[in-house]
Amino acid sequence: MRKTADVVIYRKPNRQLAFVGMTRLANGEILVVFREGAGHVDPEGRILLMRSSDEGRTWSGPEVAVDTELDDRDPSIKALPDGRVVVNYFSSKCTIPWSDEQIQRWIGPGAYPLGKNNWNAEVQRIGMRFSDNAGRKWGEEVQLKMKSVAVSAPVCALGDGSLVLPVYGMEEGLPASAVFLVRSTDGGKSWGGLERVSANPDGNTPFSEPTMLALPDGRLLCQLRTTGTKTDPGAIWQTESSDNGRTWALPHKLPLWGFRQSLALLANGDVLSVYGYRRYPMGVRGAISHDEGRTWDPGDEFPIRWEGAHHDLGYPAAVPLGGSRAFVAYYLNTADDPFSYICGSWIE
Repeated sequence: MRKTADVVIYRKPNRQLAFVGMTRLANGEILVVFREGAGHVDPEGRILLMRSSDEGRTWSGPEVAVDTELDDRDPSIKALPDGRVVVNYFSSKCTIPWSDEQIQRWIGPGAYPLGKNNWNAEVQRIGMRFSDNAGRKWGEEVQLKMKSVAVSAPVCALGDGSLVLPVYGMEEGLPASAVFLVRSTDGGKSWGGLERVSANPDGNTPFSEPTMLALPDGRLLCQLRTTGTKTDPGAIWQTESSDNGRTWALPHKLPLWGFRQSLALLANGDVLSVYGYRRYPMGVRGAISHDEGRTWDPGDEFPIRWEGAHHDLGYPAAVPLGGSRAFVAYYLNTADDPFSYICGSWIE
């Protein structure tokens, strides 16, 4: 795979645009969602939506998809088999602004202007909204009020007609963050409790920000972020399920590095994983599996962007375009501006 071209989707001076979700509708239209705020975490966070009808070349102006009284963030969006579109996110209550010490130790002097806008925050709820008309009008918020549980990936539609949402957070009795799913059997009107996917296999690997992909053979593929570990922080781990997420294989570490991951099934049957790369040269990378995610070869990893000036970047999402082609959207910063913007790349 290789990157063929880039495009700026949206840029706004002195505003932090981040955390990208994307889906492609049956008519070919691409919808992208992202957070707009003053900083990485702050009370102004809201979720915007933009759309493209020409495979990402041009984009509509931003529409407000979600704007509650809280910091709404980490959105994802998914076109469901029944024609509906669902956007999911989590909402945090901001408590106090960061101290100067917190700002200084965050991600370096290049991001100091951005860090000045950051707040301490507490997750209050996971939210989702459904649309029957391609995201032009949204229904009432469906709330999942689970203490200290967040989401960073889209709803996954299973072959049995149910929906699952990968989430992460703390569970009583666990020493570190773990990965779960919640399940709906009524089209998203109601959701069950936490079903554990993976938790701390060696006592030193907290998992977070899972992403899931339903495969043609009925398996569920799940990749996991591991930056909280003291052993190889940032390594990508993976687990699989062959029974609609009821049970999961023991997670294993892949020969890849980066976070947060997003998975897509290409039209030619390959599985694409895209992720932020917060080592120099910082940016966004991708990798291809030719056997539906069973194995990953670091020789099949490729760079998508590498111009990032500081660590606050990435969170890509990808949609297939046909054959081995895909469009990837993500957020990026530059040396002359610490505030990130939304852009995309075509790969093939």
